[in-house]
Amino acid sequence: MPISKRYLSLFAPSFLTLSLLSSSVVAQLVVLENGQALKTGVDTGIHSDTPTRLKIDLSGTWSVSTDGELWQNVGVPSSIDAADQFTFRRTFALSELQLADLSYKLVALGIHHDAEIYINDIYIGRHVGGYTTAEMDVPENVLQIGSENSLQIIVHNRIAARGTIPVRMQSWGWRNYGGILRDIYLLGTPRLWIDSFIPRIAYDETTTGGRISAQSVVTSRGYSALIRDTAVAAQVKELTYLFGLELVDRGTETVVASSLPQILSLEANKDLEIQTSMAVAAPRIWRPEQPDLYFLRASIYTQEGKQRTIIDQVSKNVGFSVVTIHGNQFFENGVRLRLKGVTWREDSPVHGASLTYEEMERDMALIKSLGANAVRFAFHPPHPYLINLCARYGLYALIEAPIWDVPAAVLAEDAFKPLAESVIRDMVERDRANPAVFAWGIGDLLDPTDERVGSFVAEMASVVRSIDTRPVYAGTLPFANDVSASSVDFAAATISAPDLKQFRDVLQRLKASHKNRPVVVLSYGIQVDHENRSGYRDPRSQEAQARFYLQHMAAVKESGIAGGFVAALADWRGDRPVLSIPAGDRYMHPLGLTTANREKRLAFDVVRAQYQDEKFPAIPAGTYRVAFPATHVITGLFVIILFGYQYSYNRRFGESVKRALLRSYNFFADLRDRRDVPAFATFILAFCSALAFAVVLSGILYHYRANPTADALMNVVFVNDALKEEIIASTWQPVRGIPLLTAAVLAWFAFSTVVIKIVALLARARVHMAQSWILTVWGALPLIVLSPLGMSLFKIMETPEFVLPAILVILAVCVWVGLRILKAASVVFDLNPVRTYVLALLVTAAVGASLFIYLDSGYALRASVEHIVHVAGAAG
Repeated sequence: MPISKRYLSLFAPSFLTLSLLSSSVVAQLVVLENGQALKTGVDTGIHSDTPTRLKIDLSGTWSVSTDGELWQNVGVPSSIDAADQFTFRRTFALSELQLADLSYKLVALGIHHDAEIYINDIYIGRHVGGYTTAEMDVPENVLQIGSENSLQIIVHNRIAARGTIPVRMQSWGWRNYGGILRDIYLLGTPRLWIDSFIPRIAYDETTTGGRISAQSVVTSRGYSALIRDTAVAAQVKELTYLFGLELVDRGTETVVASSLPQILSLEANKDLEIQTSMAVAAPRIWRPEQPDLYFLRASIYTQEGKQRTIIDQVSKNVGFSVVTIHGNQFFENGVRLRLKGVTWREDSPVHGASLTYEEMERDMALIKSLGANAVRFAFHPPHPYLINLCARYGLYALIEAPIWDVPAAVLAEDAFKPLAESVIRDMVERDRANPAVFAWGIGDLLDPTDERVGSFVAEMASVVRSIDTRPVYAGTLPFANDVSASSVDFAAATISAPDLKQFRDVLQRLKASHKNRPVVVLSYGIQVDHENRSGYRDPRSQEAQARFYLQHMAAVKESGIAGGFVAALADWRGDRPVLSIPAGDRYMHPLGLTTANREKRLAFDVVRAQYQDEKFPAIPAGTYRVAFPATHVITGLFVIILFGYQYSYNRRFGESVKRALLRSYNFFADLRDRRDVPAFATFILAFCSALAFAVVLSGILYHYRANPTADALMNVVFVNDALKEEIIASTWQPVRGIPLLTAAVLAWFAFSTVVIKIVALLARARVHMAQSWILTVWGALPLIVLSPLGMSLFKIMETPEFVLPAILVILAVCVWVGLRILKAASVVFDLNPVRTYVLALLVTAAVGASLFIYLDSGYALRASVEHIVHVAGAAG
């Protein structure tokens, strides 16, 4: 009997499933607006206000477009929650006096990620690096009098797995917001101005005296404009221009030290480099308990008798910070210093990465109230106002380059190192004068056992040391055989070990591996469900998080290492959904002492008690019972009953099963000879096989639901966030996941059917699509034997010794299925089995190679997998 076309209806739903995967959803542009006016005064982070300079604030309303046609108004600063190219436009006004008397530069504190800037349609410059400051001179004759000056910024925040800094995010990273994230303004200076001012502060503990040296650049490109008028040329040339430094007490505004004036020998359109120094008798020391600060002012001036006329002046907040390293400890003014730190990330649920000044100050006040003495600014350099707050509040600042969780193979690429050097230079040069800066971080979550990482760290550490003398560290994973250790000043590692004994063991291993340098824990903490108050026996409760810090902070203190940083002040949003988050917003990373909205958790009070050496009341244990995924048992049992019933009471179905298993050659030979297989039998078998394998897959996913290596592999394989999010939801909710996985297995049946048909065409065999479908379904018959295993797989894999055998059994069945399908194809096509295997292998290899090339070129598949495997192997 010829095979009926009705078989097409059996696998048509599978093809429909595949087609639905190609549908796309257009996301609406989300803009998290700050729009706050520029802060003025002496505490602005950089470019403190002085009488000789003018800032023209460019915050406020801008027009933005992604295609150049449709425009919408947004407030700047703001964070755009999309990866795209954006064109920003606005106009601004300049008076005749402002234009005649001042030179200008454009200052942007953060445009993410790659920005091209045009003023009045003239290209001004390009800046790459969304978290460092861009300063660009505006050429003469570009600006014009009136309100029609136009400013256009073309910015894109498309980051890649290689060739950009930061690289494409992984789980637990930060949100890739785009746009003009921070303040932007025009800085107007006199036409003779101090263009660069780099002070170095030193303190001698022996003599209790200080010394300030400064390297400055006076720019006279506008000097010629001062003498264009011949009527005043002689008068201008007779003037003597002087340069000097003054150290001023912030509280009393009295001058406590000053340098000898230096005469400036000016030439038109030339820069003049100046070296200046002065001694400071018995300065007050900046320290967290008493953050004494000074104003350091550099001035260009003229002097006629006692009359001083200031031409230009810059001012910086400075202090005398005395931190040294002796052996494996830090010392502050001769007293041992233990870092009691909190990790902070630049994220707000309302403003994204564009926090308001009030939000920034609130967070630093919260950290100070904990009794902390240090803040680790994770992921990337923060808004410079935060470093100013650290100096005023008394908090040491650890500032890191945005080189986070980057594979060694990417770090070693020739194109990556210049980008890294540029970002690190910008980071250090911006904040090196601030006394609160404790150390510079080259990156975080680097693999310290890889020689390529060691080489990269050594090169970047030398870049930092060429600019500043403060300590350098590289955030690594806590492994032995740290090849980067010799290039840094102290060891810094992130420890993700919830188990207290394991945590203590890691601390001791780190301490033993770095006997002659300080050890700092960069981050430690656990996830928490804010609404869960069921007691510490529940691992996701607030009580569990509080108990974690109670025990682990005590372990850090008892270990005698140089200090540690709790994982996060507040929850933050990332770019990739996280596997270990069971429900809710899987982009929100719940590690904070507070929620993203700064609602305090119980752990906040525990950390405060620990840092202030206070006792904390007993934490309730509560009751907790591990959830039992009954869906696996019920579904597996359903498959066994359904298949068993059909086998026992449906004679033709039972006979077909026997023949397909015991006399497979005869079974598939009959298929070749057009002997019909009951459509209903094929339908039942396809459904039961797909459901049985779906239960097994669901059990495996459920076992690895909180495994960071599994999460990392998912990031590499499932590059689409929506797809990964669906897989995570299916992992945690088997009742949802098993039907979806069943559909996926049916889709695989359909794909295999197409591959078999392609092989048939290549082999010039006359095989109908329906025959290919039946061949695939009945070839996959052994999947049924996995039903009993699927029912209890989640329980079996709870015993570590059984994990590998269980996986091997599943793989063996899959290989059996593959060989059966290929054998069936050779019989049906009447081909030599070897030729069939070769053709199938070629088709599969072509598909696999295409997928690999796509993932490797766009997402650094090879480098990422190598990194994951190497890290997993080093972790044991």
